[in-house]
Amino acid sequence: GAPEVRFAGRADRAGRAFAQQLGLVMATTVAAIRRGLGSDWATEACEGPEGLSIVVRIPADEFEQRQDSALVMAQRSLAAAAHSTPGVHLIGSGANPFVATPLGCTAVLGAVADESRACWDSLAYGFCHRGASCRWSHATRRESIHLVVKVASDQS
Repeated sequence: GAPEVRFAGRADRAGRAFAQQLGLVMATTVAAIRRGLGSDWATEACEGPEGLSIVVRIPADEFEQRQDSALVMAQRSLAAAAHSTPGVHLIGSGANPFVATPLGCTAVLGAVADESRACWDSLAYGFCHRGASCRWSHATRRESIHLVVKVASDQS
């Protein structure tokens, strides 16, 4: 399974609860990627200076051929894990929640304090056209998740 993901600076109860939910999403995502791609590929969740990442390492002889399909698998796995975790939302899931990066993509997971008062436009599309006049709750917790696909090496 994925290592326990710890977060610095989340002393309040809501922050700790969101951190636990994120840890569950990360572990579920890593497990789904491993099931989908096979055991020859190393997949791990980690926290670094840039935030939370899920890294898939593909053997060099398969990298060019399998890089895109591995990234799609990682995206689908993250979306499914977020959808199945109560209180966690993949921000922008109604459009395209994944922003391309040089090594993969980034997505944002969020939580609202009261689901019954959530602004579903802001959760589904990443923005709210009502702006400051919106009477609904927007995500109070957000965390970027970086999906990285790279060549496996002895040093990585």
